[in-house]
Amino acid sequence: MNLPNLNEARVRTKNKIVFKLDEFVLTDEQKNLGKNKKYFLKTYGCQMNEHDSENLKAMLEELGFTEVDDYNDADLVLLNTCSIRENAHNKAFGMLGRLKHVKESSNPDLIVGLCGCMAQEEGVVSELMHKYKWVNFVFG
Repeated sequence: MNLPNLNEARVRTKNKIVFKLDEFVLTDEQKNLGKNKKYFLKTYGCQMNEHDSENLKAMLEELGFTEVDDYNDADLVLLNTCSIRENAHNKAFGMLGRLKHVKESSNPDLIVGLCGCMAQEEGVVSELMHKYKWVNFVFG
């Protein structure tokens, strides 16, 4: 797993940035990846997190997933997190604790992911890797 690295993040490049806007095309197989699967997405933090969550929902639904209102009914739970607000940080870790219980007691196949600002903090990722080993994936 690649850990966040602040020193690398600070390096700026003089290379021209190329934006690729029309390259997100799914095959029929990819469009059915989430067929008959449900997701729950919880957003913690600012308006930008809300915006990012809307994009994540659109991507998941394009993959065939269906949104549910209760994480107990989900096959995939994704937490979109904020690192600025301590309250959001604490709530996200509290939710991870509840999800561990669900995964251990009633849904061992539950896939749990954490994304957003918290996932870009080296200390948070390190803590997840050592204390929350049941979390399936993390991305910034």
